[in-house]
Amino acid sequence: MKKKVPILINEVSGEARTDEADVLIQAEAVRGSLEHLGYETVTVPFAEKERSDGLKKILAGPGIKAVFNLVESVRDESALQYLAPLFLEEMGVPFTGNSAKALRRTTDKILAKRIMNLAGIPTPRYLSFAMRSRVARTSKKGPLKQWIFKPVQEDASVGILEELIGPYREREALEILSRLEGETGMSYMAEEFIEGREFNISLIESAGSPAVLPPVEQDFSLLPPSSPRVVGYRAKWVEDSMEYSSIPRRYAFDAADGALLERIRQIAMNCWKVFGLSG
Repeated sequence: MKKKVPILINEVSGEARTDEADVLIQAEAVRGSLEHLGYETVTVPFAEKERSDGLKKILAGPGIKAVFNLVESVRDESALQYLAPLFLEEMGVPFTGNSAKALRRTTDKILAKRIMNLAGIPTPRYLSFAMRSRVARTSKKGPLKQWIFKPVQEDASVGILEELIGPYREREALEILSRLEGETGMSYMAEEFIEGREFNISLIESAGSPAVLPPVEQDFSLLPPSSPRVVGYRAKWVEDSMEYSSIPRRYAFDAADGALLERIRQIAMNCWKVFGLSG
């Protein structure tokens, strides 16, 4: 009997955004790799417990090796993605990726920042609407700072508008937060925008320890001078946008970058340990 590896994904509607439907492409790539390795697969949308009898039957069946977890949201909410590993933990089924606890810590940007601050991991300062009473006591003529506005509980650059990145006083930033929350229904934060180089760092567990994969840098040299140096939603998902076509990736680095890349590797390893990551 072939060993089975169900592929668990979030439910995707016919009207899903590009970033939401991307999980289907991921699942197809995973399916091909697993079947090449000799595993039998089935792709199953994750439903919450009251509607999960079908999934329970699959997981209780013979030959289940593990579950490949690709769930990125529940009820279209990224903040609830931890429910999938929580369900698998309660079922006692091995699965790929992070635990429910780790996902709870890392899908809330403000909670993650507080944890990083306590651990001494550098992270830009932020403002939230909950901090308005403190900001109200500061001068109306406070210093201008560069801010970027992000949904607190979304990833994949969802809700990041490049045109809002810019210099604001704290009170002005809070006014923008209030407007964004009213327009979108999502909680937002303003993060101090530190312009510079942007890297993607991936880690994978090997023999019980994390390995840092080779870094990838976003190359901003083709962007117009007026465009902020950041990979926002258009750059990630809107293929006919200027940002998408103007930010290629770099994979090769000069020897002069050695110290920087080692510093990045150490920070990534610290994050792995502090957040209890796995998989």
